[in-house]
Amino acid sequence: MECKNNGNNEKEDLFEYLARRLGCEYISDMTRGLYNQKARQVMAELDCSRYPLDVLNDVAEYLYGKKHCFETVGEATRFFRSMANIRLEGTSPEEKKYD
Repeated sequence: MECKNNGNNEKEDLFEYLARRLGCEYISDMTRGLYNQKARQVMAELDCSRYPLDVLNDVAEYLYGKKHCFETVGEATRFFRSMANIRLEGTSPEEKKYD
């Protein structure tokens, strides 16, 4: 099944934006620990209408480890906002102090 695209073509890559905003040295840093939690929070606050649905789907899969296929920007926005506070299994006590 192919996911829809809302036709937006944001010039700045969303992955690059997240990495820069979080201060990650590598994009892959966002998949772990505190960077992952912060990336989820940034996505919850982001204006998703600025990005194509396929990019939002890719970011959701990257941050949450499960494939997504949003039909609308509203669906993507609701997902990121509802999932922002869910912790990864194995969150260390050190990371929990940032709550």
